[in-house]
Amino acid sequence: MCKRNRIVLLEIAGVVISIILLISLIYIAQRFFSATAQPINHKLSDVNIESTTYEVTETTQSSVSITTTSIITSTNATEQTIATDAETTIIVEVDEETFEETVEDTIEETNDESIEIDLSNLYISADLNVNETTGMSKEQFVYLMNNFSYDYNGLFSRNSGLIWDLCQEYNINEVFFVGLIGAESLWGSHEAHIATCNYTSIKSEGYLVEYSSEYEGLTASAQLICNKYFSDIGTTLDSISKIYCPDNPETFDIDESLEWKELVFECMKLFVSDRKNT
Repeated sequence: MCKRNRIVLLEIAGVVISIILLISLIYIAQRFFSATAQPINHKLSDVNIESTTYEVTETTQSSVSITTTSIITSTNATEQTIATDAETTIIVEVDEETFEETVEDTIEETNDESIEIDLSNLYISADLNVNETTGMSKEQFVYLMNNFSYDYNGLFSRNSGLIWDLCQEYNINEVFFVGLIGAESLWGSHEAHIATCNYTSIKSEGYLVEYSSEYEGLTASAQLICNKYFSDIGTTLDSISKIYCPDNPETFDIDESLEWKELVFECMKLFVSDRKNT
C-alpha cells in the first residue's frame, strides 16, 4: 500500500512540474515578443522612405493639391520591420497670371503653324496691306511651294519653311514676299542673284550685296522690308515702290516705280492663280 501511494505522489509531482514548466515557457515567450515588438512612434531618424508615389487629387486656379503616399520602414536591423502608409497633402501655389499666359502662348504657337485657311478665299489687291500675313498655315505654304510652277531652280521649295517663318516673324504677306522675289530675280533663276544669294536686289553702291547662303540672303531681305520699308515708308506696293525702285530723272518719260509695282503685283497674281492648279 505504501509503495502504491509513493507511485501516485510521483505521478502528481510530475504533472505539477509539467504545468510549472508550461507556464514558465508561456511567460518567457510573452517577454520575448514584448521586447522585440516595434513601437509605433518611430523617431524620424530611425525610418527610411522606400518608395513614394504622387497623385494629383485636385486642381484650382490658384493652387494644386498633391497627395503623396510613402512606405515607411525601420532602419534598425535588430528590430522587427513594420510597414505603414502615410499620406501627406502638399499645396503648391501657382502664379495664376503667369500660368494663364504660358498656356495662351503655347496655344498661339501651335495654332500659328496648324490652323489652315480656305485657300480659295486668298485675296490680293493693288492696294493690299503687305504688312499682314495671309493666315495660311506652314503646312499649306510648304505644300504650295513644293508644287509651285514658277520654282525654276528649286529656290522656293528648298526654302519654303524658312520663307514662311520669316513672314511670320517680320509680319510680311507671304504672297508679296514670293512676288517680290519673283520680280527681282526671275523667280530665283537669274545668274547674278544665284551667285550672290541675293534674290530681292539689295544693293550697296550700285552693286548686289553678296550673302554666304540663301538663308542669310532671304533673312536680310525680310529684315530690310520690315525695318526700313514698313517702318519708314509704308505698307502698300505704291508707297514701297517709290523707294524700292525710284524714278530715274534721266528717263523722265518712264515711270520706273509704277512699272516695278505692276511687275510685283503680276507676280503675286501668278502665285495666287497657280495655287488653284495644285
